[in-house]
Amino acid sequence: MDAYDDDLDVAEAAAARAEGEQISHRALMAELDLDGAEQDIRSVVRALLKFLGPTLVAALTGVRDSKLPGGWAREDGPRPSPTVERRLRLARSVFLRIREAEGDDVARAWFILGNDQLGATPLTGIREDRHDDVESAVDDLLGQTLDPIFEIPLDVLLKLMISSLDEDDDAR
Repeated sequence: MDAYDDDLDVAEAAAARAEGEQISHRALMAELDLDGAEQDIRSVVRALLKFLGPTLVAALTGVRDSKLPGGWAREDGPRPSPTVERRLRLARSVFLRIREAEGDDVARAWFILGNDQLGATPLTGIREDRHDDVESAVDDLLGQTLDPIFEIPLDVLLKLMISSLDEDDDAR
């Protein structure tokens, strides 16, 4: 399959979703940038670079050089270690899960915002190889009930309201 076919499949997936129809497996795989059960690590890195950028990809893998992920993405570049590869695959997996439910911006923000369940940012959780904890945090995020008006998780909305009340008290 070439890039043109992939673009057509992504367009098919978008059109099917707009009509509320099921999409074909091939279209779903193209939309998620998957080319099989186990995607090549270079494609995983390219997707993460597109979604998160080189600085965050380097940070979540634990490497100090933000240029190194670009090398991993090149066909003739170095291959990441197995530990780094596991971190990259987890990051891509959770990004796509959140992206599917909440969109790119929320998925990107989730990686860098503090997470009470992890006691750190998800990016740090991935770098520390706390894969089960990170997956659990994603499950919790995606399982939260959203306020129907603001589409904000109810626990976050409550914290914002309490914080606002505290600020009003301080201002008086």
